[in-house]
Amino acid sequence: MSRKEHKYFNFPIQLISGFMVRPKETLGDIFSYVFYKLVNDFMEDQGVECLFTAMERVGEYLKNTGGDDDNRHFIYQRGELLHNSIPDKSPITGISEKVFWDYFNNHETKNKYDKICLLAFLASKSIIGPSKVEVITYKFLFSRMDGHRTVVPLEAISYEIATFYTPHKRSKIRDLLMLKWGLKTPDKNSYGACWSYKLSQENLNDWAYKRTEKYKLKKMREEKRARRKKLKE
Repeated sequence: MSRKEHKYFNFPIQLISGFMVRPKETLGDIFSYVFYKLVNDFMEDQGVECLFTAMERVGEYLKNTGGDDDNRHFIYQRGELLHNSIPDKSPITGISEKVFWDYFNNHETKNKYDKICLLAFLASKSIIGPSKVEVITYKFLFSRMDGHRTVVPLEAISYEIATFYTPHKRSKIRDLLMLKWGLKTPDKNSYGACWSYKLSQENLNDWAYKRTEKYKLKKMREEKRARRKKLKE
């Protein structure tokens, strides 16, 4: 099993629900889900029929599942239960192993903005998906931060998440994502709430500008002039 192939833990966004109150338990469930998926993928890809052999191999790869078959089997069964409880085609997010284990092992030393920014990162990644950039509203972002698939009213979002829904706190979360998590947003606020982790700042500004009414009017006038010129020829 190549470590390069699995440098990220990918999981449904619903699994982050409850993180602000029960961080270690929530991350434990995420790990169980990932472990279950990796074991099944390993059995399918490698043609391994023995579940306990597959669990042992995946456990050796992850290096964090405990040392005995009973513990690995418990994690696998928990992951299977979680997997079966989540609807098909649920939004998927992901996090690097390094960041995952940092939060899992050091959750007690993480401050509230460390934790809320992790949720914002995971939520925004689930919205952007395979695209390079997306327009993200705070209503949608905070809904995903609470583990919801779709936009829900603020009243339906847990208090621990909703308490950050003020202009100052939202701006701080965005700025921290830009400072520490690699987020890029347009330099001009008038370009809209375009979020990207892949585009360069220059390319993002260009993409966002082309969405503006100013650009669209300019483009429309240029096309109109071109048509008129062609008619005169």
